[in-house]
Amino acid sequence: MILSAKEVELLSIGFDASHTDMYAPEMRRHIRKSLAAGATVEEIMEVLKLCVVQGVQACNLGVPILDAEILCRRGLSGVVHEQ
Repeated sequence: MILSAKEVELLSIGFDASHTDMYAPEMRRHIRKSLAAGATVEEIMEVLKLCVVQGVQACNLGVPILDAEILCRRGLSGVVHEQ
């Protein structure tokens, strides 16, 4: 299956907006190109919302791990709640 220009640009926005990349200049370029390819503002916002959810999930996984490591380093006993 071949992706349309609009789909390629929407995916590119997602990659550039993801918490592992966060490259604003390139994201702006892909937003302009996606609009030119027929994407709506609503479609672009949905892509950005997915990136926010991805970042929240990373925090939900990372914070308990960080908490456990800090407790270990400080020699404190405690119960770390896993989700």
